[in-house]
Amino acid sequence: MVGSKITRRNALVATASTVFFEAARAETAQTDLPDDLRKTMVEYHRAEIAFQKGDPQPFKDICSHADDVTIVGGMGGVEKGWERVEKRYEWASSRFSSDNDSEPQSEIVSLVATPDMAYAVEIERSTVRMAGSSELQQLALRVTTVFRREGGQWKVVHRHADPLMSVKQYGK
Repeated sequence: MVGSKITRRNALVATASTVFFEAARAETAQTDLPDDLRKTMVEYHRAEIAFQKGDPQPFKDICSHADDVTIVGGMGGVEKGWERVEKRYEWASSRFSSDNDSEPQSEIVSLVATPDMAYAVEIERSTVRMAGSSELQQLALRVTTVFRREGGQWKVVHRHADPLMSVKQYGK
């Protein structure tokens, strides 16, 4: 791409499907979301609360159980296929104490929807107690979640979470 400006958005669009290319050109405002996707986002955030109290079931319920479902988890690892992803969710949620009193707060950075797919980029912040610890920890994750309509319902088909870090300056 000699002479062209490469931006983060261009890089994302270059790897996106045609459907997401069209969606990226006309990003959906949260107020324009289909009602069923809005409801799914509320359920998804409720599932995060249960997850951080050690209960993965609501999260597992909102996920696709297909062979192409993936997770790049905030505690490490990459899994593909429902059987492996389900085990990772169970393992990760067991790392949290069931007496967590705070609820995670999600800041939606971007939310793009097409009739059959959607993605959300969020910052999730919470105060958690890990299992076996008496100390509270501040947790801030940058999260990308991909949803797909399956059987008339929105399901999570991919989740990527990792710690939110400040921007690092290289080469200066």
